Amino acid sequence: MKAILFSACFVCSISLSAQTYIPIPESDAVWIQASFLVGMNGHEHTTMTQPLSFGADTVVSGITYKKLQGHQLVEWVDGWGNQQTFATGSYTLHNARFLFRQDATSKKVYTFWDNQDTLLYDFDLTVGQVYPQTVNNLNYPNLLVMGVDSIQLLDGLYHKKWILGTNASDSGYVSIIEGVGSTMGFSLPIWPLFEQTGAILCLKESGDQIYENWVNLGVVQAEYSEQCEANVDVETIDNNTATMAVFPNPSNGAFRITTETDKFYELSVLDLLGREIYSEPNFLGGQEITLNVRTGTYIVILKSENKSYQKKITVE
Repeated sequence: MKAILFSACFVCSISLSAQTYIPIPESDAVWIQASFLVGMNGHEHTTMTQPLSFGADTVVSGITYKKLQGHQLVEWVDGWGNQQTFATGSYTLHNARFLFRQDATSKKVYTFWDNQDTLLYDFDLTVGQVYPQTVNNLNYPNLLVMGVDSIQLLDGLYHKKWILGTNASDSGYVSIIEGVGSTMGFSLPIWPLFEQTGAILCLKESGDQIYENWVNLGVVQAEYSEQCEANVDVETIDNNTATMAVFPNPSNGAFRITTETDKFYELSVLDLLGREIYSEPNFLGGQEITLNVRTGTYIVILKSENKSYQKKITVE
């Protein structure tokens, strides 16, 4: 019986070692990740969600890096669990940015950190070793490689998965996955297991969902955690606010939009998550619209053949 078990494990080992390495995507991909229970600006519990997609390559000290860019949606909860003091709110921080490069031959990923090229991921590991001193490893040298497995993702491929943890009760609390990154977030820290943590919520490549992990028990959820549909391009739309006006602002949901000429535009209104909540394909400039939405800040976008306009509106 022992020989049979050994043989089975040996075959499994050969299967894993013979697997083709799957690198991190270098274009046409979107990561959505979140940090949970972060203290920020005096708020008690905060979820900070980051949708990141590719921008132009960046050269630093002669080294070419892939650039991820997007925004950070900050959602806070005060008095969590106490209905007498319970309060929530949100705001958006723009220009989230992260640089990385990879060496598929050595199975390593690097980032520009502290003014130097620094190891971010090592996917060439041996079970039992100390996980390397990477930028995102906040538990070095206590984080150990505790196991290796393969996991079939939504692209139909088997990605190698390294299980990391310590010899204590928190063993196996995080994994790194080829072609994805850490389960605690691609560019986020691998936190020692406690209250504060992070997670990759979704990875899409060429428009297809590759990895999803929306269920994170015991944390404050982001509002749009039921789907992988964040728009990371909201902040890159032309902001020609000098020729567009929205009034009154703030408003009760009814407001008028004017431009330099009263002509037809394609109108979209987005929330701060990039979700379209109102649209009108033939909107005549100067007309009034009414939004039946909750209080908050929204983005009004007008598009014509050769111009686009963007303006924020606050609904009270």
